[in-house]
Amino acid sequence: MTLVVAAGIDAGQRFFDVGLAPSGQTFRIRNAPEEIAGLTVRLRQAGVSRVVLEAAGSYAQPLVSALAQAGFAVGLVNPRRIKAFRDAEGRRAKTDRLDAGLIARFALVMPDTVRPLPSAEQSALKALSTRRRQLTEMIAMEKTRLKQALEPLVSDSHTAAIAALTAACRAVEAEIARRLDQDAGRAHERRLLLSIPGIGERVAGVLLTEMPELGRRDRKAIASLAGLAPQVSQSGNAPPRAALAGGRPCVRGAVYERPRRGPPRPGDETPLPTPARRRQTRQARPRGGRTPPPRDRQRGPESQKTLHAAIHPLTPRQSPDRRSTALRFVPLRPGKGRRF
Repeated sequence: MTLVVAAGIDAGQRFFDVGLAPSGQTFRIRNAPEEIAGLTVRLRQAGVSRVVLEAAGSYAQPLVSALAQAGFAVGLVNPRRIKAFRDAEGRRAKTDRLDAGLIARFALVMPDTVRPLPSAEQSALKALSTRRRQLTEMIAMEKTRLKQALEPLVSDSHTAAIAALTAACRAVEAEIARRLDQDAGRAHERRLLLSIPGIGERVAGVLLTEMPELGRRDRKAIASLAGLAPQVSQSGNAPPRAALAGGRPCVRGAVYERPRRGPPRPGDETPLPTPARRRQTRQARPRGGRTPPPRDRQRGPESQKTLHAAIHPLTPRQSPDRRSTALRFVPLRPGKGRRF
């Protein structure tokens, strides 16, 4: 029987703490190219076959690339899973050295941590998408400050900052579109997404850069990755409850659309003024019942519909009898402070 040796690495700005399991050995190296090259040789001599790191920040990106090129099975794990594993072991102390050993033990008992790493082009596209989201958030903050500015000089400063940030955001969006069009496969997927009502250049770019699994996984897996799949919670005699949780906030925020009251439909009456509408609502209220909110204030499942419309044309059919069905649409409220 072959003994599996796993390594866990706690990445930092200046140092990498490395732990080995099951031996429990730990050591530290500097975050430098020559030290990274020496680490690959040392891990190979120790018989390491699996290396796991926390997916947090970009400090470990050169190390991850070097390990993948050296032939190691590399996995990037959500830090929440590592924290849950520490709680399961009943440990409370936390240092960089202890974290490295914890990650190594986690890698030893969790073989599903090793997954295909994104390519260099995918990493570059994701970095551009992250920068575009940052610029969008800064533009929104500057617009808020502009509304509160009283001095003309301060207002001019905010206006100039908004113009500069908008120009930078447009440049990043143009670069994302150019890189997507260079790949024939991504260009075809982008055209399909843009042909769907409700999806524009920005949402299509977010879906293709932040979710490369789109078109390669089934609709249920995509909905779960986007955080739009209801997660059921049930215990004992309590009735089961389903709520949206997890997923990628950037994708969930991109496909979220706040309902807007459109033009009146044929047969609809002219909206009544607010006092008259309230009187009509009170008169139509059933005894002991709950009054539903007006239609223009109801939050519909636009995000789930948008994502399902994006999944359907990109997901290949396996057989004629296995047709894609609609997702179970539930209302969604975007995460606090998240912008796409």
